[in-house]
Amino acid sequence: MTSREISRTVAAGAATAMTIGAFTFLGTGVAGAAPGSISWDSGSSHYIRTISNTTPAVGDTVSVTTRFERYSWTDEYIYNVKDRHHSCLTYVPGSAMMSGSSDYPVANPEVNPDEAYVRASWGVTSWVVRNRPGYWDAPSFSVSYKVGANCPRGVALTTGMDYGGSLGSGNFGDKGPSITIGKSSSTTTLAPITDAQAGKASSLTATVTGGAAGDTVEFRDAATPIGTATLNAGGTATFAWTPTTAGAHNVTARFLDTPFATASESSPITVQVAEAPVPSTIALAPITNAQAGKASTITATVNPAAAGGTVELRDGDTSLATLPVGADGTVHHEWTPAAAGGHTLTATFSGRDGVTGSTTTAQVTVAEAPVPSTIALASITNAQAGKASTITATVNPAAAGGTVELRDGDTSLATLPVGNDGTIHHEWSPATGGAHTITATFSGRDGVTGSTTTAQVTVAEAPVPSTIALAPITNAQVGKASTLTATVSPAAAGGTVELRDGETSLATLPVGDNGKIEHQWTPTAAGGHTLTATFSGRDGVTGSTTTAQVTVAEAPASNTDSTTTLNPVSGATVGKATTVTAKVNPANAGGTVTFKEGSTVIGTGQVGPDGSATVTWTPATAGQRTITAEYSGHGTVNASSGQLLVTVAASGGNGGTGETGSLGGFGSSN
Repeated sequence: MTSREISRTVAAGAATAMTIGAFTFLGTGVAGAAPGSISWDSGSSHYIRTISNTTPAVGDTVSVTTRFERYSWTDEYIYNVKDRHHSCLTYVPGSAMMSGSSDYPVANPEVNPDEAYVRASWGVTSWVVRNRPGYWDAPSFSVSYKVGANCPRGVALTTGMDYGGSLGSGNFGDKGPSITIGKSSSTTTLAPITDAQAGKASSLTATVTGGAAGDTVEFRDAATPIGTATLNAGGTATFAWTPTTAGAHNVTARFLDTPFATASESSPITVQVAEAPVPSTIALAPITNAQAGKASTITATVNPAAAGGTVELRDGDTSLATLPVGADGTVHHEWTPAAAGGHTLTATFSGRDGVTGSTTTAQVTVAEAPVPSTIALASITNAQAGKASTITATVNPAAAGGTVELRDGDTSLATLPVGNDGTIHHEWSPATGGAHTITATFSGRDGVTGSTTTAQVTVAEAPVPSTIALAPITNAQVGKASTLTATVSPAAAGGTVELRDGETSLATLPVGDNGKIEHQWTPTAAGGHTLTATFSGRDGVTGSTTTAQVTVAEAPASNTDSTTTLNPVSGATVGKATTVTAKVNPANAGGTVTFKEGSTVIGTGQVGPDGSATVTWTPATAGQRTITAEYSGHGTVNASSGQLLVTVAASGGNGGTGETGSLGGFGSSN
């Protein structure tokens, strides 16, 4: 390339703007696109540069084409072309192309966004520009760009190209044509507003098309500005509007003009603003004695009181319930805290038509859950109507504190304090016989729960009262047998009667079927004697006692002495009935003989005409036993006694024989 070609100048009047009608342009463009073209000369070279749309919008694609022509018969070879553009235009990949007799896409153009150019290069003989008879070559280089949102608006953006060839280089970086990006048109809409209320914030939301994040939207109430907000990336702007007066308000949103977009205004919307609500208060009633695991009532009261709205109750962050407010302005909730310690209760009133919401908190200390208790009733046996029985109830864990109420069916018997050992005692005299349900209820004490238990008690009917009478005794005489007869009423077998002479027990005898006992009594001293008969009682019949005064005469001086002997006893065995016989002399004395084993009375036998008296004896223990026979005396015959030593064999052995040789006084008389 020669210096002559390097110093090319544009011929005067050679640069000419052209209207393009016969060119085909790359790129999408838009309806109403305004193509532009410019041509110029430099030496013997002629250039035509065309842009498909010189007034594109953001997002449009524009195509730029540079055509190379020659006036001279000297050929020129194009080595490279550098298309220059504004940095807000982005190269469309694959769009770079060199065209001549056919199109050749540029495989890997150099794209430099920082210096804003796209450069293509070829071999030294790849593209020729020539003008000679019969030959005409005018290649064209084209490239497409996408219009970015950051392009300045309403400003002429320069374009141009540089190239290198066999005849030198050309630098036409600002030759043109220029591109002017128009402002984007915008539209603004305002979302409807409901539930507006004087003194309460309502959200005004405007949606703008054609704007950009950070652009300003102004909100107005009629002609009065009420505030501004900026668009977010989604094209919306939000403003919290708190109207001060009730009634109809005409609200608009206006998108303000920017270097990139034109202003626009929404259609006005009429907002009906309600009167400001009455403020409310809410209070929580104090809660005392709260305990883990135990229900406490939470009561919240809203003022002014009226039905409507809800109250949410919370324990810390935990929602307990959301309840409708009653006509008296209150809500009630049964709360059973699960854990002891400090609890923050919160009551939040939602508000209702014409009344604002409100909230309050209260601190509640919850005690630990009490230890469970048990209570037990001791068994009651032999309970009888009219007779005292002891009811004993025991609380566990045992400690003083609290009370136990005792009940017989529905009848309260007593409420008693619990002692240190955890027990209470009560003397209970049931009024009626039959089945009774006894209930013991422990009230509980600090840290210990209450408890209850029941027991079934069978109460016997009250016994029938008895009477006992002693038959009169006449002609009682020292040493002379008299018959003591005691009669129990009501008469029936059962129980015993003990006979006593003063402090001395005479005998304890079983009551017979006729209700009687008889005993031969031989007083040993003259004078007054107090005889006592005591009935032990039997099932269903009470005991009773009676006394009688008896005067005993001295024994007459002319009495006849008697002797009493015991016949030998053989075969005496434990548990085996044995007959013991005593012989009184004189034989016809009459009276009775009392038989004793040691000091225990075996029985009494009547003296027969032959002087014999017998009794049946069943020994209870083995070994030697002393049998005594005491003759009562009778008439003018004095009393006497005798003894016999008997060997008793164990059960299943051979009974022994009584021995009398060693007994002093055997057969002696008194």
